[in-house]
Amino acid sequence: MRSTGSADPQRRNRIIIFSDHGNRQGLGVRDFARRRYYKVILATIGAPPPASAVTPISLLEIPRLAGLPDPTRPAPAAPVVEYTNVSSDEEWGIVLQTSKPLPDGEVALDPRITSAFGQRLLAWAPHSGKAAYESVPSIPAEITRARR
Repeated sequence: MRSTGSADPQRRNRIIIFSDHGNRQGLGVRDFARRRYYKVILATIGAPPPASAVTPISLLEIPRLAGLPDPTRPAPAAPVVEYTNVSSDEEWGIVLQTSKPLPDGEVALDPRITSAFGQRLLAWAPHSGKAAYESVPSIPAEITRARR
């Protein structure tokens, strides 16, 4: 960053660094509640500071931090850990045979799969005081509907 000057305040650039969780092989819902999956590094240079440096935020806030706000989102997202997984070789087969990359970077998935994923989706808000994952009551249709 020094050699390119990308962090120079005069350029008004924004740099956002966030960590990944590492290897997910064998990951399951019991493992996903470990701190390493909800305590990730999020650092910014040139982005406006948060209201509180100790209040956790969602990684869904990265576009806003980068200066790319989403007008369809009325408020910041709560930090929530969500987990679902492919449950069988049959589902993996459907994913591999029917998924299609789209020109805009999205990946279209068969609605049978997205619906099944949505029905098994679990969520946990680590900072809510609740001790365990809970089922997510419903997934909006626009998420479970695959593009053709």
